[in-house]
Amino acid sequence: MTRELLHEAFHVARSFHIFTRRAVDPERLKMFEKDPVTNGPKRRNTRFDKRGATPTAIMESSWNQAVILMLANEAHFIFTNCRDGRFRRKELDWKRLFHDRLMVVARDVIASLPQRPDEPLTERLIRMNENHINKNEPSRHNGIPYLVGRNTIHDPTLMKLY
Repeated sequence: MTRELLHEAFHVARSFHIFTRRAVDPERLKMFEKDPVTNGPKRRNTRFDKRGATPTAIMESSWNQAVILMLANEAHFIFTNCRDGRFRRKELDWKRLFHDRLMVVARDVIASLPQRPDEPLTERLIRMNENHINKNEPSRHNGIPYLVGRNTIHDPTLMKLY
């Protein structure tokens, strides 16, 4: 559920793409500081505040904290009103969960900054994509679906799983 709420809020197909979206406008941040209730983050197609030198500084911004609170409240509302039992019965720390997911985005924002003054945008995007692939590569080859796909498992009990 948290993934779907994040994707809907930031209007992306994959969580990895959140950092590529434009940051929240400075004018909007000024309006938010004056009146956080009416000028806060939108439920759909919202932006991420990318200002900060570290991922922690980015996450501590009042805008990003409001985004986390908005998403946590939405998740809590869905959780409490769901009667079909698809979610666990134990309440989760929604704010912590969304904070952790958006911390990954903040790390991607910092990692996407130019590593040298003349690094073009295309090189940065290629570097980020390669980092993303390399980060996920080790787990891709460790599991039953991979082994079954390679036809190296011939145990009938394992083959029934997939």
